[in-house]
Amino acid sequence: MTAEELWEKYTGKNIPEIFDITWDFFSKELPAGFLENYDAGEVILETIEKNLSAKEFGRVMEFIGLIRDKQPALYHENF
Repeated sequence: MTAEELWEKYTGKNIPEIFDITWDFFSKELPAGFLENYDAGEVILETIEKNLSAKEFGRVMEFIGLIRDKQPALYHENF
C-alpha cells in the first residue's frame, strides 16, 4: 500500500474500520517520503484514540506494541 492510499483511507473512513489496513501499513518498512509528506504521529495517535473510544483495548495495546517493535523511531517520538 502506498502512503497516498493509506492517507486516503485514513481521512475518508471510520478509523476503527481500517485498523487492519493501518496495522499492515505500519508493520512493514514505511514507503519513501511517508515521514516527510504525511503526519505519521497523527495517524498513530488517532488510531489509538479512536480505538480507545470504540473500547477496542486489545487493539490499542497490540498497535502500540507494533509501533514499538517495527517503528521504534516513531514510538520514541510519540510516546
